[in-house]
Amino acid sequence: MQKELVHLLFSFTFFCLLTTNTYAANTGKYASNLKFIPIPSSILPTNDVRILYQDSDGYIWLPTYNGLVRYDGYSVVNYGLNDGTNLSFNCYLNVVVEDHDKNLWIAAEKGVFKLHKLTGDIERIGNDKLESLNAADIFCTKNGDIWVGGDRGLFRKKKGEDIFERIDLPSQRLASVSSIIEDDRGDIWVAACEKGLFRYDVEQKSSTLISIRFSTSRMSSIKTTNSRFGSGHGTEDC
Repeated sequence: MQKELVHLLFSFTFFCLLTTNTYAANTGKYASNLKFIPIPSSILPTNDVRILYQDSDGYIWLPTYNGLVRYDGYSVVNYGLNDGTNLSFNCYLNVVVEDHDKNLWIAAEKGVFKLHKLTGDIERIGNDKLESLNAADIFCTKNGDIWVGGDRGLFRKKKGEDIFERIDLPSQRLASVSSIIEDDRGDIWVAACEKGLFRYDVEQKSSTLISIRFSTSRMSSIKTTNSRFGSGHGTEDC
């Protein structure tokens, strides 16, 4: 019996080593074919890029500390610079997202902006609550609603409406929202600094504080693959 157990353990260890080596070899083969071509810094308004976002037309958008950049793989177009020809953002841009009408919504240090892609016009969302908001994240749901989060809480604009309303969770009045995402069921997940991760049921207008076993309650961002969530401090199944 002991010999059979030793033989089984040896076979299992050999299989694991063989699988690991094969995976590493394949990964190295594919990685060696990757080629990164940097965008020349001379055509960018700044090298301080916050995030990359690809819209439905295939363009890559780069929110920066000095305007919004559109990249088509060959050249760039800068929006919102201090050139006197258009509305200037004049602040840090954090996140950009596309709505169902192909307009871009920009979460910025000084509020929320909307870029009409067809005309190139930039519109500042004239809402007293949003103008003073340091918007950390912005998200367009499957039904077309726009959600915004920042240092003054969580806000939502329903599709077809013009007004952003503040969303106060039944269990918490959030002050510093850092990240927003939607799951397959249509629930909204909200990461709040020093508060944790919340799941908001839009239909029932109820919220749940999710117990996350991280070493700190400070969460900077959330991403999801199926039911697995990740933050700046690790991943967790929910």
